[in-house]
Amino acid sequence: MRTLLITPFPPARDGLATYASQVYSKWRSEGHDVEVLSPEPSAGKYSADLKSLSGIWRAARRARRFDRVVVQFHPETFFYAMDPVHFLQGWAGLMMLFLLGGNVEVVVHETPHRSSGRFDDARSFLWRVLWGQPKRVCVHSEAERAAMAAEYSLDSGRIYVVDHGETFQRRSAVTRDDARSSLGIEADSFVFLCAGFIQPHKGFDRAIRAFANLDGKHLRLVVVGEMRVWTPEHQEYLDLLRGLAELDSRVTLHEGYASDETFDRWIVACDAVVLPYRHIWSSGVAERAALYDRPVIATDVGGLAEQVRSSSRIVRDAKTLVDAMSELSASKTRRATGHSSYTDGAAGRRPRGGVPDRAALQRLVAGRAVLLHDWYDPLARMERPILDVPVSDPLAGHLALPSGQRGLGPKAIAQQVVRRLIDWRVVPIAIYVNALRDQLLGDTQSVVSEAPTKTQRSPVAVRKPSAPQRRRRPSSESEPQS
Repeated sequence: MRTLLITPFPPARDGLATYASQVYSKWRSEGHDVEVLSPEPSAGKYSADLKSLSGIWRAARRARRFDRVVVQFHPETFFYAMDPVHFLQGWAGLMMLFLLGGNVEVVVHETPHRSSGRFDDARSFLWRVLWGQPKRVCVHSEAERAAMAAEYSLDSGRIYVVDHGETFQRRSAVTRDDARSSLGIEADSFVFLCAGFIQPHKGFDRAIRAFANLDGKHLRLVVVGEMRVWTPEHQEYLDLLRGLAELDSRVTLHEGYASDETFDRWIVACDAVVLPYRHIWSSGVAERAALYDRPVIATDVGGLAEQVRSSSRIVRDAKTLVDAMSELSASKTRRATGHSSYTDGAAGRRPRGGVPDRAALQRLVAGRAVLLHDWYDPLARMERPILDVPVSDPLAGHLALPSGQRGLGPKAIAQQVVRRLIDWRVVPIAIYVNALRDQLLGDTQSVVSEAPTKTQRSPVAVRKPSAPQRRRRPSSESEPQS
């Protein structure tokens, strides 16, 4: 049977690409005739832009030549974005692939989370129609199957569970002592490891804050990873991790890409792997830890609870994370202070025979609010720089929507239909942005003179001027220094 695997593939630095390479190797070793079609040129034989309709058309034509087509699905592979226009484009491309690709199976690694937007019910309906087309839809855990069935009102009997780690292979043959020696880790230390791409949803900051509550000079926490893609949010999160690591000499942040062998070497060298994810469907790191019999501490999200082995710990909040790390390392917890603390102590406790200490209760409530911010929103208390706005070169011109093509051709008619569908949502936004621009140009002088020059801890409040002012071109003396 000839099989086409549609997936990101090495040398792409991507967890899905690593997963697919192991699937490919296992199937080839079993004698299957397997080829790869990737979204960009790779070690696979074919490539096509899977975010464009023309690329999907070429992929579908190629797929017809194979007996079986297996699609490794992640939204980033097929969608530019999730706004209505790009969503419809990606959805149409996938429908084309599923309908024309022949015997198509889909392994779902993640789907977009349901939101509360106006078009959410329509999106859910379109997803339900889409998932009804493949011959087979697969996920990696019962929790994922139940979530997907509920999310898109699907028959759970049409969703199959496949073992995430059934094709995983060891990439390193070194011993624990050799691994530690090569990585500069003390032989007698107890090492927690957080590994993977640096993104806010990975929750590595949770592990560092929890680790600060453990008492023991022999303890180490190592964070290994790099940003997969650069965004301002990801850069902010990396800066946060750097700042937290500097507060504890026992914490080390290793920035940079780790090869498959080096990644496994870190797992061999550690004593426990910590996966404090904020949200995820399933984890390849958990499967790699299982290959080397390393216990895992993981949050109860996605399918992690049934994915990790019996020697692992599932945690649900900051306190249980501290307790799990303390239990595995046989270390006592200590009363930490400042932003790293996860312990409440006896703050706010009612004294014997007296009334509650209201000030202590207020401190307790405020402290717990801070901890919840840290647990769910790691960037909530980050210091954010004020970007200097060049006053002498303000936004030029109002936003205007393109007129689109006129005529009776298929392309022109399609553009006109799409334009009419989205105008009622886009036009109010353009009007609002233009109004903000006019206010900015009228109030620029006061905003710049009042703005802090370094950093602030909370977003700047937007002040609506009492009346629009005429635009004045400032003199060169009033321009801010870059």
